[in-house]
Amino acid sequence: ESIAALCRARQIALASHDDATHAHVAESHQLGSVIAEFPTTFEAAEASRKHGMNVLMGAPNIVRGGSHSGNVAASELAQLGLLDILSSDYYPASLLDAAFRVADDESNRFTLPQAVR
Repeated sequence: ESIAALCRARQIALASHDDATHAHVAESHQLGSVIAEFPTTFEAAEASRKHGMNVLMGAPNIVRGGSHSGNVAASELAQLGLLDILSSDYYPASLLDAAFRVADDESNRFTLPQAVR
């Protein structure tokens, strides 16, 4: 809580990590998180959006076609309009590939310029 308070006082963006439930998201939001980094379930991603948090997922998740650990797929969140940010995570080269894959996926609303902005 003290680190979160320091971040809020200095206007430093705070991100949650691996939230799985609505309760996890509510706690993260209460602490001041504005980014949900790698929510592990659809429930957590949806709750993050309802709390006004940006949802961040790893580009390798898009390139691979799903999570390597069985969590929610980033492409599913994109299709539902619940994906805001892609990070390179552990594989920087995946960012460009993921942007093209997101834009090519007809089941979501992203154009190529939107996918890379």
